[in-house]
Amino acid sequence: MSIALDPDDGSIIWQRKPRPRRSRQGLPCGNISPLGITGTPVVDLASRSLFLDAMIDGATKKHFVYSLNVDTGVTNPNWPVDTERECSL
Repeated sequence: MSIALDPDDGSIIWQRKPRPRRSRQGLPCGNISPLGITGTPVVDLASRSLFLDAMIDGATKKHFVYSLNVDTGVTNPNWPVDTERECSL
C-alpha cells in the first residue's frame, strides 16, 4: 500500500493499494511476504509522480512498475508497465 502523509502533522493525504495482496505460499523467488511493493518508491517532484515496483500475483507472478500522482494517488496514464520479469526459479 502507498500512503502519502502530510509532512507537517503526519495526517494521511491519500492511500492507494495497487492490487490486493496475496500470500507468498508456493513462491520460489525470494523472501517477499506478502506480495506487493518490493522496493523503495521514488518521487519525481517535477512531474508530481511517485514510482514503485509491485510484485503482483496472477496467472504468473510478475513485477509491474507503477506511476502514481503524488497529490491524489491516482495511477498516471499509461501505467503500470509490465516489466516481463516473471518469477522463474
